[in-house]
Amino acid sequence: MFNHMNSLLESIGQKRLSVYEMPNATVQESRLTNNPDWNTLTHQHGDLIFTGYQLAHAVIKADFLEYRNPTLPGIGFILQSHHFIDWVSTDFCLKAGAAKLLGDFARTGLTGRIGQGISLLFAHSKGYSFTAHLREYLEANNIPTRDAAGRALPIADFVFDGSTNARAIVESKASLSLNGYDPSSVKSLLKSALNNQVIPWMSRLIPPATKSFVVCSYLRERANSGACPSSLAFVDPENTSDVGEFELSPESVRRENYAAWLAAMGLIQEAERLRNRDSAGMEAVWFAVVKVREREFAFPIAFCPPFRVHHFPVVQLTSGCVVAGIHVDALHAVSRASQGDEKALVEYLGIVQESVEKPDNNWHSIFPDVTYFGNIDQSSAFQIIGV
Repeated sequence: MFNHMNSLLESIGQKRLSVYEMPNATVQESRLTNNPDWNTLTHQHGDLIFTGYQLAHAVIKADFLEYRNPTLPGIGFILQSHHFIDWVSTDFCLKAGAAKLLGDFARTGLTGRIGQGISLLFAHSKGYSFTAHLREYLEANNIPTRDAAGRALPIADFVFDGSTNARAIVESKASLSLNGYDPSSVKSLLKSALNNQVIPWMSRLIPPATKSFVVCSYLRERANSGACPSSLAFVDPENTSDVGEFELSPESVRRENYAAWLAAMGLIQEAERLRNRDSAGMEAVWFAVVKVREREFAFPIAFCPPFRVHHFPVVQLTSGCVVAGIHVDALHAVSRASQGDEKALVEYLGIVQESVEKPDNNWHSIFPDVTYFGNIDQSSAFQIIGV
């Protein structure tokens, strides 16, 4: 099963998604004029470019940012994706008939999960590296997320922090319903999400968000003659400067970010310890260190059978092992944070944005927080470490 997954992802080349910005002034209008023109009302940006491994990496991370994960989070998406995503086309699009298939899968939330993955990749393209799921964080810290009648409050999906003090709130939307560019429908969706889920939270957090985005991924089937390909539309309003109410420190965002990826690596207890600042009874976890493009990444031995623990320093690693890992420096920062060092994760900045790996290979993905998903080269494993 996993060899099939590896072959599938390796076969996926670069995908392109058209990106359009609708200005906030347009979004906030009560209604558009009759027969509005899409090209007049929006600004086209450079395409969002990604590989199969990068999208899989993003979907897995988004899944694990939520504490209550679906069955086979992330991996399940990858195994199912060949049924509905056209991985052959250069433009990112769905296979013919996929809209009905995804409609039948409504309970699994596959469309939304694709949208969340694309939103993570979009945020990376804007310079943001670390993320937390906002509702999960608020509930874990006993901050009300329901009104007096018990109804869930509208809350944006993600808080993103950059390597500096930059912070953005991002709401992710995904739709299968639009076959073309309908400016009125796009405006309505952006306006509702922006005013109800994003703007109210920009100034309530301490420190406040300096940017916000509503990102709508419009997923369409393989384009017929004259049809529109899949695309991404977003709105980026001006920031606010009101006094905040709820503490969400940069250190906490990084804890949420790396706890999600520890869970994706199979280290569930370690993830909970990092989130909860619980250092009692910690035991060393063994990792194999693999060099990828001159960077050293750590992979839990227990969850990748090709690693042999008892005969190191020689590490036998067969090809075709698809794994989740983390840069060794980031792992040590996570370890120090788990032991109570509140500055460790803030001082660790991840990759400088200009050096983030471009999607020029098909066999792995490295994110700006220096987490890793993909295949690994057997000749590069050289060390066993306990952290």
